[in-house]
Amino acid sequence: MTPLLALSAAALAAPGYVHADLANLREAPAQDAARVARVRVNTAVQVLQIDSAGWAEVALLDRPAEHPVQGWIRADLVGANPHTVPGLRREIADAWDAGQPEAALRAAERVVALDGRDPADWRRLRALYREVDDDLGVERATGWLDHTDTVHVAVCRAGRAELTASVRADGQLLPMVHEGQERDGLLEVLSQADAMTWYAHPSDGRTATPVQGSPFATPYLAEVWNDGPRTPWGSEGCSGACSSERIVVLGPCDDEGAVLATRPLSAHLVQAVPEPQAELLLDQAARSSVPGELSGPVTRLGDDLMMIYATESGDSWPGGPAWSDTRPLFVDAAGAPVRWQGTAGPWGMSVASEALWFDLMLPEGPALLGVMRSQFEEPEGNAGEGVDLWLFREDEPADIAEVLLSGSGC
Repeated sequence: MTPLLALSAAALAAPGYVHADLANLREAPAQDAARVARVRVNTAVQVLQIDSAGWAEVALLDRPAEHPVQGWIRADLVGANPHTVPGLRREIADAWDAGQPEAALRAAERVVALDGRDPADWRRLRALYREVDDDLGVERATGWLDHTDTVHVAVCRAGRAELTASVRADGQLLPMVHEGQERDGLLEVLSQADAMTWYAHPSDGRTATPVQGSPFATPYLAEVWNDGPRTPWGSEGCSGACSSERIVVLGPCDDEGAVLATRPLSAHLVQAVPEPQAELLLDQAARSSVPGELSGPVTRLGDDLMMIYATESGDSWPGGPAWSDTRPLFVDAAGAPVRWQGTAGPWGMSVASEALWFDLMLPEGPALLGVMRSQFEEPEGNAGEGVDLWLFREDEPADIAEVLLSGSGC
């Protein structure tokens, strides 16, 4: 790889690429300057200048014009060409043969940062961590290989990737909404999202691919309520009832409806579903661990598609009026999105939904993860959009995480 400092002034007009697996971008050319962002391997940058102390001022390429990212990085961490996985694997072998395990480890970390889909790369990385006595590194690699790491899930909506929920190794499904106090893991994800490798699962159900560069270099908390027209509650919205709710926005995205996760997921492929299997799935839903009761008939639409109408009911608040809402669960043989439109709930709400299903491996066995985006509108005109995540495990209650991403009323 050609180091940046060896490039001619003319060559600096071309893009450069971050060579470290993760590097700090700082406000000024100094090690103790405030951090602007962290950038990942192969992030494309425009080099603006290089100072005599070996720092380069760069601007991230492929950023929305209204959200530029610019700062200073050590110039020796930027090269003229992007890394490739085959090239890095050769670097690992060469460094090992030369008796340089630390150099081999650096290259191995860059491999999984670029594309961690091959377990062999994680086993090699774990062996190198053991070679240099890095216990935390061994734990990280083992978590990936044994499926004991937490999987974070986001959805691309209106041009931005929004963190929706996290699936823990024990199968617990946590909605990622900040409600004035820290939700388990949410602020930790906010602080680490820029360093994670994210995998994009396209809205048309194609195979997942690693997200390249650093589109999520500056994640932030954003309001999720009342980003539409004001409501009859008054000019101040809901009088603060919803003002504390925040969601993590990872950054820009361009595939509306795509699912992003910190582990590559496989689209769930269903064979013809015998009725007993469908009933078993329904029984799991009926034993849901969330408030309310889930029940409903199983409908099979041909051999390839199973649909369950699940009714969730409960009290609006302690002692308040009862409510219920009916929504469909979909499983599709092709792994493609399934769309549904209809009327749900006691208020005649119009709902349009789209669901994707994925296979997810947990330490205790396989699980089925569903991501359903819904747009709704009430007769009086209040409208919004939300995401439901459904997690099914064999012989376990279904977990449900619901996040309202936008709405014009409480």
